[in-house]
Amino acid sequence: MFFDKINIRNKLNSQSIVVGYDLGEEFSQISIVHLNGEEPITLSTIAGEEQFNIPTVLCKRNEVNQWFYGREAYRNGENGEGILIDHLIEKAKTGEMITVEEVQIEPVELLALYMKKSFSMLGMVTTMNNVAAIMITVDRLDARMVEVLTKATEYLNLKKDTVLFQSHEESAFYYIMNQPEELRSFQTGICDFTQGYLKTYCLEVNKHTVPMVSYVEEKIYEDARAQEDEKFLSIAMDLCRERIVSAVFLVGEKFQGEWYKRSISYLCNGRRVFQGNNLYSKGACYAIQERVKPSSLSQEYVFLGKDKLKSNIGIQVEHAGEDRYYGLLDAGENWYDTKAEVDFLMDSGNVVSLLISSLHDNENKKADMPLSGMPIRPRKTTRIHMEVQMTGENILQVHCQDMGFGEIYPSSGQQWTSSFEI
Repeated sequence: MFFDKINIRNKLNSQSIVVGYDLGEEFSQISIVHLNGEEPITLSTIAGEEQFNIPTVLCKRNEVNQWFYGREAYRNGENGEGILIDHLIEKAKTGEMITVEEVQIEPVELLALYMKKSFSMLGMVTTMNNVAAIMITVDRLDARMVEVLTKATEYLNLKKDTVLFQSHEESAFYYIMNQPEELRSFQTGICDFTQGYLKTYCLEVNKHTVPMVSYVEEKIYEDARAQEDEKFLSIAMDLCRERIVSAVFLVGEKFQGEWYKRSISYLCNGRRVFQGNNLYSKGACYAIQERVKPSSLSQEYVFLGKDKLKSNIGIQVEHAGEDRYYGLLDAGENWYDTKAEVDFLMDSGNVVSLLISSLHDNENKKADMPLSGMPIRPRKTTRIHMEVQMTGENILQVHCQDMGFGEIYPSSGQQWTSSFEI
């Protein structure tokens, strides 16, 4: 989702904040940052303590229309005082109705209720009137997850121009890029133990491109579910193999304690190591802050994650007697959000050529789309309306329509649609 930066800026004041909301299947977190250069802070469920995790659960009190969230929901559910509902994200993605005391409820509505109740924590530090924008970050951001989040924010009556979504890997990118330069002088690693299994991220930056292309390499270790030092040591060595790793961030409460002594000894050999569990919500803060008040980061780097378009896509046009490139889709945007349309006059022939420039491997190629059966007309007397959009991570769909040329050459009504793997 995108918003108009100008509209946001017009609403800013000295009290304005942005919110990073990490929405997880088991736990969620809320971080905030004022737009005056301060560091993000994460809201605690208990004043004076670092209790950042808000269990992603709801509980409806028996026979009363009263709902609880988080730890209070767990307490009431375990005490038999209400009906506990967990796995809210999974249920919302499947879309199956949930029956609560013989009443069927749409699962996205319950997810929205949880979000609304957890957002009430902002009342400890500010008011919603001071919230300039919100970045919601989730583990996986695919087209279905975007549908769920979009619908949930509609239930909350949140304005579309103030809410964005991004994946954990992109939040990790923004978090790392806002750390001191010595921590990211080479590659930076993350070990995540929050999902019931262990996974790693490694941030790679190609400093030979302009802008510099950044991406995250992810590895999932489904068999690493227990707190086992030997297993984690093997994973840590895999993360650092054939790389120069400057720093490693250990994410998740499972890294508390002393169960991984050999692993931590290995990781600390020539590397800085940090432990915490609010990296993604803070990264979401940095990301939304960058959208509202762009810095040099936006000009110097482009992040190409799994959900990002990895190529610039456009066409060659003639303008004022000169050949020019006309951009349609930009690399670095979420592929499911990308869509563009343009009208142009055909010079000759019946083939439309799109120019595809990959930022991942610097390869340039053309995608030719024949407009079979198009009426034969003089040069520049056929107007084509073209729409392009990504229908998959690597699938470009192109739709063209013959618009004719006014009353002289009326439209034939013909339309063409093609898909290209890029």
